[in-house]
Amino acid sequence: MGWIQIASWQLLEYLLIFLVGALSLYAVVPQRVLNWFMNHRDQAESHQQAESHPQAESDEPKIYTVRTAAEIFSAVENLTGIEIEKFAQPHLGKWIRIQSVVKNIHGHKNHFNVMMGESFITVLLRFAKEKSPSIETMTKGDRLAAEGKIRRIQNTVIDLDCCEIVELQDEDDSLR
Repeated sequence: MGWIQIASWQLLEYLLIFLVGALSLYAVVPQRVLNWFMNHRDQAESHQQAESHPQAESDEPKIYTVRTAAEIFSAVENLTGIEIEKFAQPHLGKWIRIQSVVKNIHGHKNHFNVMMGESFITVLLRFAKEKSPSIETMTKGDRLAAEGKIRRIQNTVIDLDCCEIVELQDEDDSLR
C-alpha cells in the first residue's frame, strides 16, 4: 500500500503544478489575445473600408447610450455569446464616454489602437492619427478620457471606433 500513497502524492503534486501553471497562463493570455485581435481587426477593417464609402462621421449626429461601461460589463458578465449579441444590439453605433488608464497603444498606418482599463476588463479605442496626434506621446498608466462609437460588446471587452479625446474629469470610470 506504500507505493499507492507515494503515487497519489505525486499525482496530487503534478495536479497542483498544472493548476498553478494554468492560472499564471490565464493572467498572460488575455493580453496576448487582445493584442492579436487589435492587429488583425485592423487588416479586415481596412479591406472593408476600401470596398465601401461610408458617410462622413461629422455628418452623423452623436447618439449616446445611457449606460456606462461598468454597467454594460456588469450586464453581460454572466451571459452567453448569443445573449450578449441580443443585449448589445441597441447599444451598437451609439456613443459612450470612457475615462481610465492606458494599458497599451498600437500605431498603424492611419490610426492608433488604445487599450484602457486597470484589470482584465478592457475597452479598446480606435483613434484617427490626424485627429489625435497626442496619443503617440502617451505611456502605460497615463489617464485618458475619450468618447467613441460602440462597435462590439463582449464579456470582458468593449470595442469603440471613431474615438475622440475629451476633457479629463476628477475620477476615472470604474470598469469593475
